Amino acid sequence: MKRIISLILGMTFTFSSIIQNVSAAMVYAPDVNGHWAEKYINRLILSGTVSGYTDGTFRPDNNINIDEFVTLILKNKGEEITPSKNGYWAEEIMAKAQSTGILGSIRAENYSRPITREEMCVMLVNYCEKYLGLSIARSNQKFSD
Repeated sequence: MKRIISLILGMTFTFSSIIQNVSAAMVYAPDVNGHWAEKYINRLILSGTVSGYTDGTFRPDNNINIDEFVTLILKNKGEEITPSKNGYWAEEIMAKAQSTGILGSIRAENYSRPITREEMCVMLVNYCEKYLGLSIARSNQKFSD
């Protein structure tokens, strides 16, 4: 009798896990289907790292903006991310990034513009040094973007 109950419980947990994964997979943005990064984007959506846009799209071929990249870093850090309700959606997010040191010396008139590789690297180095305890070697190499 205990074996039957154990078997039933095991099957129930297995099937509920499968159903949750299948139903979660159905939540993905339709514009990701067939994209070369579909598998990776879907993993990020499932983990809660990314969510896409309020209209239900993900726009996988768009450039990522500074404010969007900062949001990813802060989510990865475990910060609670709440878009501002009035005005600029990322106002509080950018203030948090500034206060935590992730932005470093990056100042922009418009954080809704596409991020450069240099800005990404600065933020990632700041994050790794401040929150992961890593020491990153510096370089004076210049890039055109």
